[in-house]
Amino acid sequence: MRVFSRKSLMFHHPTGEEAPVTVRAHDFSDVPDWVAHSTMFRWALDDGVVSVIESKADEVQAEKAAAKRGKAGG
Repeated sequence: MRVFSRKSLMFHHPTGEEAPVTVRAHDFSDVPDWVAHSTMFRWALDDGVVSVIESKADEVQAEKAAAKRGKAGG
């Protein structure tokens, strides 16, 4: 699964079977599918901190939103 994160986050495996996955702020990351089931991911998705990138159009949209926020100072 490909995601874009506006903040640095760490996702813990729901059952603890695998090592946590970290994503960097303002960056795209390829993460294991189990990340979608982690509590932190669900919270971040609900808050708009992380976006799932399913297509090139999603990637372009995330890049534009990040650039716009950067120009606005936040």
